[in-house]
Amino acid sequence: MRGTLRQLFIAWLILWWSGAGAAVTAVPVRLGYANQPFEPYQRGYGEQQEVPPGLAVDLIVDTARELGIRLKIDRMPLRRLVQETRYGGLQGAFSFSYSPERLGYLAYPMTHDGEIDGNKALFAVDYYFFTRPGFDTHLLALGPQALAHYRVGVLKDSAAAQYLDALHIHYDAARTAELNLEKLRRGRLDMVLGPEEPTLRQIRELGWSREIRRSSRPLFHWNYFLVFKREFYQQNWPLCEAWWRQIQQRRDSVIQERMPLYR
Repeated sequence: MRGTLRQLFIAWLILWWSGAGAAVTAVPVRLGYANQPFEPYQRGYGEQQEVPPGLAVDLIVDTARELGIRLKIDRMPLRRLVQETRYGGLQGAFSFSYSPERLGYLAYPMTHDGEIDGNKALFAVDYYFFTRPGFDTHLLALGPQALAHYRVGVLKDSAAAQYLDALHIHYDAARTAELNLEKLRRGRLDMVLGPEEPTLRQIRELGWSREIRRSSRPLFHWNYFLVFKREFYQQNWPLCEAWWRQIQQRRDSVIQERMPLYR
């Protein structure tokens, strides 16, 4: 009975925060995101936002406005972004994938069972191998551990790097996806492990569609979230929960409405 009353109370607080009271009481929130493109969700390089900025940025800005949140957004290198969110002046960041280490200092949306709630992700991405045409990948039929037989390139500090770290597989980490793709073209890598849509877009923009092919099946599926500094979440959890809920409710419609801008 006590647990049921607590859940009802939490639900009431979230509904209240999502309503008119949020516009009056919401605290200012400073978020950050990486200064590298992740098309079509984050666009452009450097500290300035592109116009349009990307679907994830659109979703963050729209939902913040709908909740009456006073929002400031900064761009910075990924490593600094992690440090600023953990120790510095950022209250949160996007688009962050989940890792057990990050759960120690970042708050993610969770289910009632204590699991990461993928339904409240900003977006989800399939990760594929990219190789030169005709390159022999038959060993991959043995499973992910077979990656140890290949020279694999990934983006530094990326979800692909986390995935391979968990398997204890060596990889070549580059600062940009373009550097990895160039190494692949020149035969210095056997394959690149990267997110499907962002990587395919970059290959097309570079004019390398005939030189690089995508694998037929994804290796894994990854969710990306708005996350908050744990101390900020503890002090402002109704705001954070309301924001994640608003993202869940608005994600599909925002992507459908804005996608034509990013094709």
